[in-house]
This record gives sequence, C-alpha cells and structure tokens, in this order.
Amino acid sequence: MGTLHLLSVLVMLTSGLIAGVFFDVALAMLPAFMGMTPGRFIYTNNTIGKGYHPTMPIVCSTTVVVNLTLFLLTDGPHRYLFLIATLLVAGTMVVSEFGNMRINRVLLKIDPENVPAGWQDPRARWRAYHLIRTALAVLAVAVNGIAVVLAG
Repeated sequence: MGTLHLLSVLVMLTSGLIAGVFFDVALAMLPAFMGMTPGRFIYTNNTIGKGYHPTMPIVCSTTVVVNLTLFLLTDGPHRYLFLIATLLVAGTMVVSEFGNMRINRVLLKIDPENVPAGWQDPRARWRAYHLIRTALAVLAVAVNGIAVVLAG
C-alpha cells in the first residue's frame, strides 16, 4: 500500500471522526442541553468540554494537513476536491474557535451552582454555530470520500 493510499485512509478516518462527533452532539447532546436548567447546562457543557480538548483541535488540524498533502501529491482535476475538503474542515475550525469556543470560555467562568441574575443564555447561539460546523464537517467527509474514490 502506497503513501497516497495510507493518507487516503487517514483523511477518511479523521474527517469521519469530526463529522461523527459533531453529528452526535447535534443529534443527542443539543436536545439534552436545551432542556436543562442553566446551572445543569453550564456544569454539563464544561465537564463534557474537557473531553473534547485538545483532542478535537488535533484531529481537525491533522485532517487539514493530510488534505493539503493529498492535494499536493495527487494528480488530476479531482485533486481540487481535497483542497475543497481542506477549506470545509478549516471552516469548522473557524466556527469552533470564534463561535462555540468563545461561548465555552465564558461558561467556564460561571459557577453552575450560582448562575448570576440576568444571565444571557447562549444555548441558541451555541446550537446555531454547532449546526454550521456540523454541516461543514459532513460536507468535508463527503467531499473527501468522492476525492478518494476518484483518486482510486
């Protein structure tokens, strides 16, 4: 098995992990978050977030590097699909950093047992950002799949 085949397996694994994790959060965790009291939501979000960091940023960064490498090493017009997938994954990273993570950083500063009066509930914004990055991640794995098949 050559380098391109190994990189193809790796990009499918990593982009699939991103899409799968985000899909799970959208399908199972978001509805649960929306039904929680503010304190329980803050506690749960902060606790779960510890499990995602630094793993998800590492997986996303790895996917970008492997996608770019495949773009550079693959011949033919389908190689641009690897570049498109790179941009889609980079988009998930931008939304994560400037959307979800900004909200998460604020939540980490709040005592779940003593939510301040007048607290501005960020769940609707967090959900919107998350659904955007989930769509980008699912598109990325689909585009990578097409690129891998065409590179065959």
